[in-house]
Amino acid sequence: MAERELNTEETIGVVDRVRNLYTHLFGGGFADLSRTPSEIIHESTHCIVRHYIPEVPVDPDKRPVLLVPPQGPPATCMDLYRDNSMAAYFMLEGRPTYLVDYGSVSTKTDQEFGLDFWIDDVIPTAVETVSAHNNDAEVMVVGWCLGGILALFTQAAHKDVPIAAVGCVGSPFDFTKLDLYPPVKLLGNITDGKLESSVIRVMGGVPGKLNGLAFKFADPVRLLQKPNFVRKATKRPEILAQLEAVDAMMDTYEAYPGRSFLQIYRNFVRSSKLKEGRMHLGGERELTLEDVDVPVMNVGGSADNIFAPMESVEHLANLVPNAPRAIIKEAPGGHMGVMAGPHAKETTWPYLEQFLEETEAQLDRSFGEPAQP
Repeated sequence: MAERELNTEETIGVVDRVRNLYTHLFGGGFADLSRTPSEIIHESTHCIVRHYIPEVPVDPDKRPVLLVPPQGPPATCMDLYRDNSMAAYFMLEGRPTYLVDYGSVSTKTDQEFGLDFWIDDVIPTAVETVSAHNNDAEVMVVGWCLGGILALFTQAAHKDVPIAAVGCVGSPFDFTKLDLYPPVKLLGNITDGKLESSVIRVMGGVPGKLNGLAFKFADPVRLLQKPNFVRKATKRPEILAQLEAVDAMMDTYEAYPGRSFLQIYRNFVRSSKLKEGRMHLGGERELTLEDVDVPVMNVGGSADNIFAPMESVEHLANLVPNAPRAIIKEAPGGHMGVMAGPHAKETTWPYLEQFLEETEAQLDRSFGEPAQP
C-alpha cells in the first residue's frame, strides 16, 4: 500500500502547477496590469507627458528622466506591469520620472505624420515640458528601440532642447545584421521599392493589429515553442505574469503612420543611411548622428536575434564620434525582455541608472569648473 502512495511533495507540486495554469489561462492571470500612478502635465497632438507620482523622497541631485517608447507599442510598454516597470524603477530610485505617450494613432487620420514630426515636435515638446517641471533642469532621455533612435536624432538636430544624455535599449543601428533584413531587402530590390510604397500609401500606414501580429509572429520558432514554455513556467508564476503582460501589450499596438513607415523603410532597409548614422527626412534635409554631443548608451539583449542583435546595437559606437562617451552593454533577454524582462531590474535598469549618475557627476564637475580664458 505504501509503495503505491504518491509522494506528498510531488502531489502538492502537481496541484500547484495545474492551479497556476488555470489561473494563467482562465482565472484572470498573475500580472497586475494596473499602472504606476501618474499625472498628465502636458497634452497636445500625440504628445501626452506623464509625471509619475513619487512614492519615495526625490533626490535633489538627480536630473529628471523622460522615457520615450517607439511608435507601434503602447506607451505602457515602459510601465509594463506592477513589479516589472522601468518607470517605477527610476521613480523608486528617487529620480523625477516622466513618460511621453503618443496616444491613439490611426492610419486614417495620421498617415501624413513622418519621423520629423516626432523629432521636431513630439520629443522636443516633451523634453521642454519635463525641464520646465524641474526648474529648467537638463533632461536625461531613455528610449526603447525606435524611441532611442528618434531621441538621438532629436539631440543631433536641436541643440536648444535641454537633453543631457540619451540612453537606448535594444536600438538597432545596422539593419543588415537583422534576420528579417535579407528577404525584405530582396523584395525591395525586385520591386525597386515601388510595390511596398504603393501598398503603404493605400493603407495609410500599418494598422495596430497588424503591428501586434508582426511582433508576435516575427519569431515563429519561439511561437511554436510557447505551449511547452508555458507548461514549464507553471512552476514560476512570475514568468507567467511576464507572458500575460507582453501578450496584453501586443493586443494594444498602435498604428505606424504611412509617412513614418516609409521613412523607416527607406532609411533603415532600402538604403544604408541609418547604418551610416544619417536620416533623410525629405527634400534636402538630412540629419547625422555625428552631431550628437552628449553621452550615449545602448543596451542590447543577449537573445535578441530578430529585431536588434548585439552587432546592430554595438554599431552605435561607430556613429557618434563627438559624443563624450558611448557605452555599449549587453543584458539578458530578447527585444522585449532586455527592456522589461524578468532580469531587467538587476541588469538593464541599473546599467542605465549608473550611466545617468555618471553623466550627472560629469555635468556637475563641468559646471563647477572656472571659465576658460
